[in-house]
Amino acid sequence: MDAVGTVRGLAARFWWLLLVRGIIAVLFGIIALAAPGAALSFLIALLAVYFIFDGVTSIMHGFSERGSGKSTAWYYIQGILGIVAGIITLAWPGATALVLLFIIGFWAIVGGITAIGSAWTLRKTDQTNGWLWMLITGILALIFGVTLVVSPFDGILSILWLIGIWALISGIFLIMAAFTLKSAGKGASA
Repeated sequence: MDAVGTVRGLAARFWWLLLVRGIIAVLFGIIALAAPGAALSFLIALLAVYFIFDGVTSIMHGFSERGSGKSTAWYYIQGILGIVAGIITLAWPGATALVLLFIIGFWAIVGGITAIGSAWTLRKTDQTNGWLWMLITGILALIFGVTLVVSPFDGILSILWLIGIWALISGIFLIMAAFTLKSAGKGASA
């Protein structure tokens, strides 16, 4: 069997995985747009689970490296911090969301100022007007960051809407891809 036939055979068997991913993405997109608070709670819970899982796996990695002569202390420290971060995230989800939003806001402000400064420096030597795009990028990042810091709740809502729109669109495309693969798979079995 050639490579194309193998891929078509896999498509015929596993097209439904893309369909499930697409349906989940569409459902999450609808929830994020209709009930952003529920979507935020889900994302925070998912982040907490990730922190805890990452912490546990770091500790396990430390145990697995014990006899190798390598220092394992950092694995344990990272693991403990991950588990603690997960527990804190579960205990205070609202505070976690706010802290993350401020981090993103300040990161965007610093990035925006840096881009504006770079554009100003490039302006003198750049013959292609690339500095102008850098300036626009910096201004947009600065506006985005200041908006998040000054109005954090509106910022969270806006980000959730963007995530919801993205999830909805990507979910629709995944569903379309699933049915296309299903059809391609039928062609392979014929």
